[in-house]
Amino acid sequence: MSKILCPMAYGRIIYFLFAAFALSAFVSGMPLDARAERLTFEMLAPPYRQAEAEEIARQLEEIGIRVHVQILHKSELRRTVKDGYRDAYLTDWGSAFFSPFDLAIPKLSSSGRGNCSFYANKRVDILMKEASISANPTVRSMLYRRVQEIVWRQAPWVFGFTLPRFDAVRKRVAGYTPSMDGSLDLYRVDSGNGGVLVVGLNLDKVQGFDPGNHRSRGTEAVLRCIFEGLVGRSAEGKVVPLLAKSWRLIGDRTYEFSLRKNVVFHDGTPCTAKDVEFTFQRILNPFGISGKQSPRSNLLGPLSTIVVVDDYTVRLILKKPFPVFLQSLVHFQIVPKAYVQKKGAAGLSRKPVGTGPFQMVHEVPGEQVTLKPFADYWDGEAVPQRVVLNLFPHPEERMEALASGKADIIQAIPLAQAKEAEALGEYALMSVEGTRSCQIELNNKKDPFDDIRVRKALNFAIDWNRVFSRVYGGYGERLATCFLPSGFGFDYELQPYPYDPELARSLLFSAGYDVESGDSQ
Repeated sequence: MSKILCPMAYGRIIYFLFAAFALSAFVSGMPLDARAERLTFEMLAPPYRQAEAEEIARQLEEIGIRVHVQILHKSELRRTVKDGYRDAYLTDWGSAFFSPFDLAIPKLSSSGRGNCSFYANKRVDILMKEASISANPTVRSMLYRRVQEIVWRQAPWVFGFTLPRFDAVRKRVAGYTPSMDGSLDLYRVDSGNGGVLVVGLNLDKVQGFDPGNHRSRGTEAVLRCIFEGLVGRSAEGKVVPLLAKSWRLIGDRTYEFSLRKNVVFHDGTPCTAKDVEFTFQRILNPFGISGKQSPRSNLLGPLSTIVVVDDYTVRLILKKPFPVFLQSLVHFQIVPKAYVQKKGAAGLSRKPVGTGPFQMVHEVPGEQVTLKPFADYWDGEAVPQRVVLNLFPHPEERMEALASGKADIIQAIPLAQAKEAEALGEYALMSVEGTRSCQIELNNKKDPFDDIRVRKALNFAIDWNRVFSRVYGGYGERLATCFLPSGFGFDYELQPYPYDPELARSLLFSAGYDVESGDSQ
């Protein structure tokens, strides 16, 4: 009787086969592709990962690989790598849906919008397409695990890590819990000083106060204090009721939501199914927001039709099954139809009116947003205090605010300074699991990374624990692929590539590269 190997056992077999293959060539002294030159390539990185890139370059030099590090702003880096002429690039992608749908699919599908490694595998394309529409969670999870096994074997990238996030919270503050998606649940948070709660955000600007007219996770975090969706998300990433008290799935393409009846907008008008219909229609309409398409429209997936059943019942109908639809709805906040029709998109952004626990008082663009509690909030009034959101996009600003006590809560403390922050004594550090996948993408369509031996060599050549220790304060969790532990279908049995510099040298030698000139000390 044949036995089915688990992914971990399969991975070990693949590892030892590659090791035996490469070492045999290394010991014989006969490279399979005789070029007798050192592997040299350029590696792009954004400024906030410069220290990591330089540490990686130092490690690769130890086995004879020359790496030229170039630092580019993140937006410029993304534009540059799409031309297909660059070698390698440090990238990090977040998952807003807690699913491979918005991370692995755009990055690994042959025609994916984020596929800058030019990786292509028809089997992976088929598996991910099937997973994206399967209504059966067991089947969907199995399909995603198969993708992870294939990607692990083919090593299109150097697989990296995910980092935790630390928020510093003044010890007198009560009721704060950091969320995985970076949202601000400040409704029940008490500053402990009876007046103002000051929060330092890792954000450079709010892109506007119209929830349908931005594409920024940080902006959304601010807006979700003012506006609410049909559903929300717990700190752990689970979908929870908000404006919808309940919902049901009719067939596999229709979601019916029952709305709460005691909800009013900040202008006193009731929130009904008509407002829900209007909100999604303006997102779907190619000219729905000041004559332009909403930048958030593609997050709705295959939503096609909104049907008002009665004042407090609404149906959202899809063109095809979309298993992550509820997760996608977290990112869409309901706006008041009558107010927007009267004031327009610009008027909504200038004076936002939502159903959330806070109303906006004032904004200093690029610096600060001030909020006050909404007295008629459906779930009871928030703690009677104003909330001041200060924008601190640079790590030094957040550390300075921490040292000077300028904020009660400070998000995203730099990991390398986490222990220093905790030593200040007045603040406690609260950690939350990361939702960004940090990788080194390799250009699979050009030399040298069209050779699997070279790609695997780099995976074996980097000591990520040393990177964590020297760059990230000792924090970091290795990933076997780009899939995240916080995402659906994650394969816990699949193990990351181990640090094995000798095997890396052997693989490079078998690919025809000189590994003798590297400093192995």
